[in-house]
Amino acid sequence: MEEVLKIVVIGEREIVTGYRLIGVNEWYEIDGKEGAKKIISFLDRWDVGIIIASETIRPYLSQSERDRVDLTTRPLVVFVPSPKFKGERREEAIRDLAKRILGIDVGV
Repeated sequence: MEEVLKIVVIGEREIVTGYRLIGVNEWYEIDGKEGAKKIISFLDRWDVGIIIASETIRPYLSQSERDRVDLTTRPLVVFVPSPKFKGERREEAIRDLAKRILGIDVGV
């Protein structure tokens, strides 16, 4: 039987609403420290494949938590832009994301 993994969305209403409209049914309308705690709580769940989180949550993760989030591929944690974010944007290049997911450098 094929394994089906969940997609979880964590963030502000603007982000959560968009993903709810396309059918994601596990979502949490939280940010800040509570959002960071929720991300960490999902890292050990093997029924979750992707965590989509607001970039406003990332600064609330400790350095060791950020390292763990950046290194894990199951679940894969992807931070998405938020209309409320005021800090320096951190964009992950497609090449870096592919390297994290596949474990190989696909660059030329």
